[in-house]
Amino acid sequence: MLHRCVAVFASCRAMASNVATCQHVEVLVVGGGPSGILLSLLLSGYKGYAKPAQHPDPDVAKKLQSVDFALPVTEWELAKVARGLQGRANNEICVLLDQLHLPSAESLRDYPSLLEMRREPKDARSHVVVTQTVGGMWEAMNGTWATLSPGSWMQLPGWTLDAFLSSTGRVANSQDRLERSIVADYYKAYVSHFDLSNSFLPGSRVEKVAKRDGGGWSVEVLTSDGQRTIHADNVVLAGGSYSLPRRLSIPGEDLPFVSHRSKLTGPPAGTTLVVGAGLSAADLIIALLRARKHVIHIFRTRADQTKIVDKFGRFSQMYLEYFQLSELMKGKLRSDLYKPWPSSQLVGVDEGGRCSVSQDGRLEYVQADEVRVLVGSSPDLTFLPEGVVSPPRTRGVLTSGDENPHEVFVDVDPGTFEASPGLFAVGPLRGANFVRFLVGDAFGVVSALERQKNRQGAA
Repeated sequence: MLHRCVAVFASCRAMASNVATCQHVEVLVVGGGPSGILLSLLLSGYKGYAKPAQHPDPDVAKKLQSVDFALPVTEWELAKVARGLQGRANNEICVLLDQLHLPSAESLRDYPSLLEMRREPKDARSHVVVTQTVGGMWEAMNGTWATLSPGSWMQLPGWTLDAFLSSTGRVANSQDRLERSIVADYYKAYVSHFDLSNSFLPGSRVEKVAKRDGGGWSVEVLTSDGQRTIHADNVVLAGGSYSLPRRLSIPGEDLPFVSHRSKLTGPPAGTTLVVGAGLSAADLIIALLRARKHVIHIFRTRADQTKIVDKFGRFSQMYLEYFQLSELMKGKLRSDLYKPWPSSQLVGVDEGGRCSVSQDGRLEYVQADEVRVLVGSSPDLTFLPEGVVSPPRTRGVLTSGDENPHEVFVDVDPGTFEASPGLFAVGPLRGANFVRFLVGDAFGVVSALERQKNRQGAA
């Protein structure tokens, strides 16, 4: 028998903390970031309807001529409607939903959303979102650092970032890059605004997922009150890809002044050695230089082969700080605070902070007060049964035809987002890192669940 989430959580609170409980929900979502939040909204009975207004993109407008605006978007044949649409997503459904939610966003013109959210309580599904924090990795970011994209691109359907800013009295332009703390606060407020809190289990993590005889999944969840088991008909993996920082496996990597996170938790040390040339490394270096701290920057390729220079090597007022860093890396701009070490590798750190660096076959030594190893990360999927998901052989391409710049960890059906029957994967796990395009993931999953339910009802 299925229980509503309110009842589930009421029973959870009533249980002793050391007692594992067995509950049953239709959908269990792993991860409480933007994907998990929007999934909870849709599973709570909110339906997205497209407004029958003229779309500014002629290709999208032509596609919309074939749809029934009286139906919620999740009842459309999404894959058919979206076929042929192009954009910076690796899934056509995500391009379609992005064009409804943020019409022609790439033009940076503020067109009104064509996606309207309506609450239809009879269609709510029992579900639980298992997460360490509401907002996911946005809570773990340095709050004063700016977003890469315009703030409006981070908003979810039904409640705009401008409405949030107005409700809090904050003064900011949502079309600009915003402090990440604003976006993190928006996601938490979004959950409260739509009264979704009863579906979230913060401070919890999934320990094990196992197939059940007869169908569905048995999920062991560790919470602050102890361990409990939840039976779920479907599981959605929405935990992102930042759980496990990649390591160098070198001597001294576990010393207390060596970290694999970019977040600044206090005043930075005198000299910081940073390994890596991705966005996390760039954000940290920029913050350290602004704090007038010395930086030794180790990266294993030439500067022009790094992600930083590839993305920000051309002048842009919008990304001026990243452009300036790329100039420092290439040696075209110099600073007494910054020393680049291209084509280099950190090979060891001793207790006194002496760092061994290999460059062009030579071993050099530099002194650092702090070491940050920022060479990427991977999702933690060790709780899944062996063989239940598989990574694709390549990253694939975007719908625009360009190579997907994001790593793909789980292969999914592009029409249903299923990795295996009853197990879905969304967002960065399947190589989609822009919040804009996560909207399509959530709608695509719920559409697949509705078709699944209709098939079961007809059987």
